[in-house]
Amino acid sequence: MAEEHDDQSKGYTLRRNPATTVQRGMQPARLQYVPKPRKAGAKITPPGAAPGDVLITRDLSLGGTESWELVREELVCVGSPSLVAAHRPDAMARWPMVASRSRPELLASWALATNLAPDSLHVVATYDHLFLALTAAIGGSGFLVVPRLFVLDQLRDGTLQLADERVVNSGASYVAYLNELSAHTQLAQDFCRWLKALLRDRK
Repeated sequence: MAEEHDDQSKGYTLRRNPATTVQRGMQPARLQYVPKPRKAGAKITPPGAAPGDVLITRDLSLGGTESWELVREELVCVGSPSLVAAHRPDAMARWPMVASRSRPELLASWALATNLAPDSLHVVATYDHLFLALTAAIGGSGFLVVPRLFVLDQLRDGTLQLADERVVNSGASYVAYLNELSAHTQLAQDFCRWLKALLRDRK
């Protein structure tokens, strides 16, 4: 079943079906999100899928396609305020960490950037998805290494705090690719400009 989110103040509708529909004004632009890598030469519209205007991905590279780098992924280590206060004097290798199976490389990337051996970290729990691990971190179960973009609101409202001031570049970027067969090229380009500006302003 499709999940919809309407925001009349911003003038668009998001629908998560296998393709996401973004409506600005009266003209729809369709998006597809690819969460896992595909083979080299993969096309924006997989066989049998509804055609999309824009594909947004972190781990897929499409040569010869108009693209927009939306944001580069930066990693931070966060924890609940009480956990940060309790463990800040401790060596980082002793911090209780939570991790996710969906993004297992995050913890290792942060550890190496902070001159720690990944296998020296004290992982107390591992969750299937990053957002489950994030919920656990908010509840005080442990520290979490997470893309900074995912926790901007929690850092602003104090639900989470930085356990370490370092910001680590993961080497990944979120990129939007325009479908060359799209019937809404101008609208798709306008959407990419708007989204890139939105993400830039949220940093």
